[in-house]
Amino acid sequence: MRMKLRMFVYGALLATAGCALSPPPAPLPPALPTAPAPAAPAKIAADDVPVLQRINERAAYMQAVTALAAAHSEDVLIKGVAAQLTTDYGKHHDAAQKIAATANLTFSETLYPSEQAHLRQLGRLYGKPFDRAFLYDLSTVSRFEDKAEFSALQKNGSTADIKKLAEEALHLQDRCVEDSKGLMKRQQ
Repeated sequence: MRMKLRMFVYGALLATAGCALSPPPAPLPPALPTAPAPAAPAKIAADDVPVLQRINERAAYMQAVTALAAAHSEDVLIKGVAAQLTTDYGKHHDAAQKIAATANLTFSETLYPSEQAHLRQLGRLYGKPFDRAFLYDLSTVSRFEDKAEFSALQKNGSTADIKKLAEEALHLQDRCVEDSKGLMKRQQ
């Protein structure tokens, strides 16, 4: 019994000593900072929307036209130029879609019936006839009214992203015309 009493006393002393030796409770962590308010959609001027849509449609159409060259052209140089343009117009189309999405806009992904008919007609051609039609398409991609609207949007666009997109659209159009002229001279 004495042994039990001794164990009980030692246990009580150890328990009391243990409580006194334990560190005080840690202070509460500071409150988390509040999250910033979600960003408001980009303010795009109403005049910019139709031009942005035209840029998107033009990029989708040109991406489809240049993608045909991989299977329909026999000229390695035309295939190379077309592959680069397909990539560039794909990036351009994605950039237009991204700008539209930030402004809560959605653009149709379907081509106009006239463009679909032209793609079907172009898709029936192979070799030199395809190359001639393809190079003609590249040389006529730069429409005067589109170029004027894209230039105005580049100067007076409502956001920096839209101005940059318009600048890229003009650059792609100019590059298509230059490439087609150079390739047409080579074909003669």
